[in-house]
Amino acid sequence: MILIKLGGSIITNKGKAQSARRKTIDNILKQIKKINEPKILVHGGGSYGHYWSVRYDMHTKPARYSLKGLSVVKNSMIELDKIILENAAKNKLNPYSLPPTDFMNANKSIRNKIQKIGEIAESGLTPITYGDALWYGQKKSYILSGDIIMTTIAKVLKPRLSIFVLNVDGGCNWRNDSKTYRSNKDVKVWPEGVFRKR
Repeated sequence: MILIKLGGSIITNKGKAQSARRKTIDNILKQIKKINEPKILVHGGGSYGHYWSVRYDMHTKPARYSLKGLSVVKNSMIELDKIILENAAKNKLNPYSLPPTDFMNANKSIRNKIQKIGEIAESGLTPITYGDALWYGQKKSYILSGDIIMTTIAKVLKPRLSIFVLNVDGGCNWRNDSKTYRSNKDVKVWPEGVFRKR
């Protein structure tokens, strides 16, 4: 099983509100279709959710953030997810949308629901979830990032590989819970979103 994060900076134009990079999304999903094993996709918010969460000063720590901000972030993420789902269907990935509320309660993961995500992926469907603004309770909300979702799913499902599709060359290594970035001349991100070894 492979867990893949589509970074918001590569699937959207981060400087312009709600601006998806549709050709890039399509090219990335064409490459993902070539992976012949179960896969789970997680996408970030970029110029959708991330853009609005910054504007409304929302963070990962639960607090009493603007209700309007919560609504705007959540609805923008649904809009971006719809774009990803449509492109995944076009590329015959059999997308299966999973809002984070399907496997999160407040800011705690639900282990048996994450195990179900693995079962869905093993069936031939491609589960797709995303970073989002979530209700915490007690009039509080918070931002659940795609990176946290990646970690949460990986701890339960133990994928063979976790891939982060970003708009920078190089690779990220995790060793004993410490994240380090290293440049890797063998990994290149091409502007159209196609990834090749040099």
